[in-house]
Amino acid sequence: MRRHALRRIPVLADDSRLAGIVSISIGDLAVENDPESALADISAASPNA
Repeated sequence: MRRHALRRIPVLADDSRLAGIVSISIGDLAVENDPESALADISAASPNA
């Protein structure tokens, strides 16, 4: 996705209807590219219960 600068990819059902969308968030990119950044820290933290 990164190589082609894609942010969202449609997922189609067997009958070609839209079934969903796969996306990557800016937080995911931060964790991957700059794990020491504040955004990466926030994105990698466990969700609040």
